[in-house]
Amino acid sequence: MGFEKRKMLRGVAVACISLALPGTSLGQQNPRLKYMFRLPPPHVTASQPFSCPAPVAPLVDMSNMHTFYAADATQSVIDKKKMDDYVQRTKAPDRQKKILTGLVKAAITSSGDRPEIASCILTQLDAWADAGALLQNLDENNPTYHRQAVLVMIWTVIGFANAYEAASEIAPVPPASKEKIEGWFRQLSNVIIAEFTPPATARPKKEQWLDGNSNHRYWAAAAVGVIAVHLDDKKLFDWSMSVLHSALAEANADGSLTRELQRGGKSLHYQNYAMKPLAILVRLADANGVRFSREEEEKLSAVARFSAQSFEHPEQLEARLGIRQEKKPDMIEWIDALDDHFHRSDPQLASDLERIADPVRASFDKGCTVTCTTMLENGQTN
Repeated sequence: MGFEKRKMLRGVAVACISLALPGTSLGQQNPRLKYMFRLPPPHVTASQPFSCPAPVAPLVDMSNMHTFYAADATQSVIDKKKMDDYVQRTKAPDRQKKILTGLVKAAITSSGDRPEIASCILTQLDAWADAGALLQNLDENNPTYHRQAVLVMIWTVIGFANAYEAASEIAPVPPASKEKIEGWFRQLSNVIIAEFTPPATARPKKEQWLDGNSNHRYWAAAAVGVIAVHLDDKKLFDWSMSVLHSALAEANADGSLTRELQRGGKSLHYQNYAMKPLAILVRLADANGVRFSREEEEKLSAVARFSAQSFEHPEQLEARLGIRQEKKPDMIEWIDALDDHFHRSDPQLASDLERIADPVRASFDKGCTVTCTTMLENGQTN
């Protein structure tokens, strides 16, 4: 399916993006930070009367946040009992993200109800901000479980930030809600940055994996990046962009990501999983005039190409790593989020990625971390 046809089917009108000087995060006029998408123009559609669901009771206590892998060096074998416990433990944020995803989609497809939808989104976010959700008892975890608790925070706040963007575009956020929600966002961003700032004293050897670049750090940067836009905090934004630049600098010449290929039978999964936050960061960069150097563009293309080709031909990665790889269609949902960028920077790669994604694209629309970025207009539209 061609690029223009897919844009039409998604109702997406993508704008060309002018880029700023190399190595800078913002143009010289220092404009307000822009989000990675905007709602499409409203249109009249027939819909059922809108009803706002009640917010999910917030997850506040973050202690005892276990991981779900069996104890092995690659962290690639899921322990079913641990996974069942983890799913139960994180049920509240998962349910709340699903509600917010539905509200964002409703704002697109039932734009006549947008004022009510915006109010409903703020009701949901107010409840979680009021409760100080995701912040209590974080330090009652060992370093590994603390990292997992912060990751839950990260994946949650990206979905929440997307919904807050939609509500903010529909109508000005009432001052009381704005102060409450954005204050909570700032608390979350502070915790996230602290988690991904290496300690002054080196960690014990068994905990040193917590530092350095990996998909964890890319997700952290994506979360801080979307928060930075809502707070119009250029220092936070620059931190998120610094992670993106370092990720591209450290990627191997063939596009492989060393830390992700150390994950045994889930290496294919994690190579592509790392692409999801990188896609968010690239879209934020494009929306705010961040220019990549020639070397960085080459690395970005290489990482995308390696990830997609490994998905298309997992046997090649299996031969390289000596272990069978898990493959699921939604691994490559990041492709649509990077369509705009590659159609400008590397048209042949964009065409190749479309060909690989077309047979499995129907499986992409499952959440609102990456896929929401492709359901809506590009951020550089105002």
